[in-house]
Amino acid sequence: MHKSDKRDGVRVPCEFEARIEPEAGPALRAVVRNISTRGARLEGVDVVAVPEQFDLLITRDRGATERRRARRVWGLDGAMGVNFIDGVGA
Repeated sequence: MHKSDKRDGVRVPCEFEARIEPEAGPALRAVVRNISTRGARLEGVDVVAVPEQFDLLITRDRGATERRRARRVWGLDGAMGVNFIDGVGA
């Protein structure tokens, strides 16, 4: 891990479908491009429309789904980094 990288978990490249489910407002579609036990990178996202915290429903290989509580850490040009805040390993 590079010293300037503040992540404390190794991210694994992937391409999972995801749905951002805010407490208020419509669900938003996204693609998970990498994931670790503590967070993920999402792409294809209207960053402005995503609240600070939300539920993230991730559809993994073979259709298995997992729901995680997430917090937006950064967002830029249709991509966003999130930390998982529910204490569950990915």
